[in-house]
Amino acid sequence: TSTMHRLLLVCALGSLALNAQVKIVALGVSPADIKEYQSVTNLAKIVPATKETVMKELADADAFIGEITPEMVKAAPKLRWVT
Repeated sequence: TSTMHRLLLVCALGSLALNAQVKIVALGVSPADIKEYQSVTNLAKIVPATKETVMKELADADAFIGEITPEMVKAAPKLRWVT
């Protein structure tokens, strides 16, 4: 649910952010949910992705929201958190 994802986002930011903005790639997330997640904090940039753009966006992502594949993990050397 949206509330659960919001809570997980707050927890993840606590473990990821050390004075730097974190990039969170979101695949299959509605625009309304992206807006809600972004409203949680300014320490993270929530980047919506499509099947066409997800591999490019993962190259410098710290976290990922959505269904991830082994190929996506390989494309994300900085990835530290997935939900």
